[in-house]
Amino acid sequence: MSLCASMSTPLKLGVQYYREPNPPEKCWRRDLADIAQAGMSFIGCWVPWRYVNPEQDRWELDPIRRLLDLAAENGLGVRLQLVPESAPDWAAREQPDALMVNAWGQRIPLHPHPMLQLGGWPGLNWHHPAARQWMDDYIRRTVGLLQSHPAIHFWSVWNEIQIAVFSHDPHTTNAFRAWMRKRFGDIGHYNEAHHTRFLDFDEVPLPNPQVQDAMVLSIAADLAEFKWERSVAEGQHRVKLVRELDQSRPVIMHTNTNTPYLNERDDWSVAASADLYGNSCYNTDPFYDTMSDIKQRSIKGQGKWLLTERCGGRMVYYYGHQTAKGHELVSDALKAFAHGAIAASFWQYRCERGEQEAPNFGLLNQDGSRSERLDAVADLAGKLKRWNPEGMVLDPAEIGMLFEPLDLVFRNCGDAWMKQPAQEWNETEQWLRALLDMGLSPDFLDARQLRDASAWRRFKVIVVPSLVALRQGTAAALSAWAHQGGCLIAGPFAGVFNARGEAFETTPGDGLSELFGLRIVDRIGGQVFPFVDPDTRAEHPGGASLFEQARLAGAHVLLECRGMPAVTENRVGRGRAIYATSFISGALRAPSFLNAWLGRQLQAAGIRSPVEFEGPVWLNAARCQEQRILFVGNPSPDAACAATLIVPDIMTVTDPLGSQSLQRNGNAIMLSLAPRQTLALTMDDRHTNKMRS
Repeated sequence: MSLCASMSTPLKLGVQYYREPNPPEKCWRRDLADIAQAGMSFIGCWVPWRYVNPEQDRWELDPIRRLLDLAAENGLGVRLQLVPESAPDWAAREQPDALMVNAWGQRIPLHPHPMLQLGGWPGLNWHHPAARQWMDDYIRRTVGLLQSHPAIHFWSVWNEIQIAVFSHDPHTTNAFRAWMRKRFGDIGHYNEAHHTRFLDFDEVPLPNPQVQDAMVLSIAADLAEFKWERSVAEGQHRVKLVRELDQSRPVIMHTNTNTPYLNERDDWSVAASADLYGNSCYNTDPFYDTMSDIKQRSIKGQGKWLLTERCGGRMVYYYGHQTAKGHELVSDALKAFAHGAIAASFWQYRCERGEQEAPNFGLLNQDGSRSERLDAVADLAGKLKRWNPEGMVLDPAEIGMLFEPLDLVFRNCGDAWMKQPAQEWNETEQWLRALLDMGLSPDFLDARQLRDASAWRRFKVIVVPSLVALRQGTAAALSAWAHQGGCLIAGPFAGVFNARGEAFETTPGDGLSELFGLRIVDRIGGQVFPFVDPDTRAEHPGGASLFEQARLAGAHVLLECRGMPAVTENRVGRGRAIYATSFISGALRAPSFLNAWLGRQLQAAGIRSPVEFEGPVWLNAARCQEQRILFVGNPSPDAACAATLIVPDIMTVTDPLGSQSLQRNGNAIMLSLAPRQTLALTMDDRHTNKMRS
């Protein structure tokens, strides 16, 4: 049964197995039998272009077929990874101008890469017509020649959504100009938006940040949006090619970033074209694992994503100075399941044999013997098959963390901006930590989704750590949502620019000033800004790096700094709009202040953790038939922690995976968690509704 067909029975485990030249074929039969014996459901197999198409009309797929046969014999599904980025040498000989061109105008020859030891990196230029045809033929031929094999459970069409190089060549330039023409329609509209005097779109240059001193915001926005949209089009194109030949198997792809902010690709929108979406996660800090999991859940939803790569052994490269322990692999898989993943796959079964990645990553020891890591994963696989929470549904998030992709683009436009002490990701990370510490699991919300009311109206609270740029419609959507009863909490420097990089005359702009009941008249630089409760005169660690002087127009002061408003609240309709004039999370000396202050705002909005608890743990809750499931995680990467859960006396709490013996004293459940450990607890509430839900 394919993974897609078994979505109603989640929690599958798998392992990456074959990527030429590792492992040699002599190991396959025994390895696949051992993998199946360990309780895993699927393996990963790469089919890079140059490996199977060494000459233009020659296809060598027999080794892949032999591996598929062995997988089928052992009841294992296969995730087949297509890799167009591994171009064959014949293509470069046939069409040298199909190669990528770097920022300085030099063609990039095909060459080996640590993950593609036989060469072909970084592939060919998508926009070159011959290269496009050859890449498409590779996908069609591979799928067409292998699709009849029953061991294939899904096609993976884009590994980590990699865009190794943004090519500065005539074909990409023409694609950019065509995109601009479609976007603006008339060169006069382009000139008006950019303050230029071009006569035709054929004169518009392809921006090149590597050879420009600094990019103006409007050009940076153009380049970013072009890159994002071309990545979406590429993902859609690859999926379409596979589905034309095989509509019975899911098509998947995966990314490799934790932060919700976009980089060279728009992995948020690319994911929409795939049946399943995944991530590579090689962090040792549980916070970044959790951020990554939240991102995947927010993008695709429960049951539609998988942890595609989790390091199975030593990492990073060369010395491999960090080695995962078995209980950490178990907990990392459970953490993914706690956020709605349907599967977790470890990279990889055997250690790499050559180049920079050798001799790392293996679930097996370097000499090929069985490790305690494999034992731990096998033990988890067996327990998951005995405890199968069929139909598990996560509690929906009540808090959204809004981000605008252009914020980071504008910050990165020049050296002066890069030297700012506070950045978008700093604020996003600290606000997320505060919410997690309170036992809450928010969703990330892309500002571009505000046009889809169903994507955000379910939230009771929306936190906006940074909203430097405002695209059209964002302010109006937030205002309408707040008037209907939502609580909006925003940080400083909000609504300064529109999406073209033009500063609003009044900030926060585009109607946000009326929503928050204030306008910013000036800003002060500095390091620390103490906040004071105007009623008690108690002083708290407050903001950092920036302080905005606000003139109130309806808002009232919640906290002040040196006699000036520091945090304000404006009542709007049935809701509230709260504005912080400094980076609250910058006061890292006392994060408890942010937690306590934020906790009061969430309580006023009717938001509570799924269960009362004491101790430094993070929680996720779900319902499965007549039971509640509570995932409890230790956020520390290196320290054990103790926690207490407060539940009704008549509620039965069990550990279905047998991770530890639960200690109970009345309504208190005492837990002891190792570093990074995640527990899954079942809580039988057939006779009570007292557990928070």
